[in-house]
Amino acid sequence: MTLSEATREAPNGVSPAFNGEGLPETNSPPHAVLPSPAGDSGEGSPRNSGMPNWITALEEELDKKLLVVLRDGRKLIGYLRTFDQFGNLVLEGTVQRMVVDNAYADLYLGCMIVRGDNMILFGAVDDSRASPLEPKPLCDILAARQAEEEQERQKRVGHRAWLDRQLGEDW
Repeated sequence: MTLSEATREAPNGVSPAFNGEGLPETNSPPHAVLPSPAGDSGEGSPRNSGMPNWITALEEELDKKLLVVLRDGRKLIGYLRTFDQFGNLVLEGTVQRMVVDNAYADLYLGCMIVRGDNMILFGAVDDSRASPLEPKPLCDILAARQAEEEQERQKRVGHRAWLDRQLGEDW
């Protein structure tokens, strides 16, 4: 039976297999993947309404632990609960991982909304693999990070003074 035959048989003009919006009725959870009527899954298909493929790939990562790297360099680890068409994520049980040399510390942040345009990359975390980094207390990591930043600042000041000597004060 074709769709046109089914709509002719229904008294209200709506097929019993489809809701009023032309979408298949289903008892699956709201984040389940429905088959595309056109059969394709590329960008612009009716299933994902123009969303890029990397956003639709997030469906496979729901309720899994993710590592998200932000544009400012922060690294967030949390459980992906939901996302939208813009790539915005809701992470639950989120921690910010701070890494200095071969050590790390986690700062608990809780539930977070991460804007899609602020992400550089994301990926699933495999807890079964041992971490090559050594866990340290947060105060030790913050002190080491501050020392690194001070060393970098001194390096920039020294470079600026060298440039002033070479090029003159008003370059």
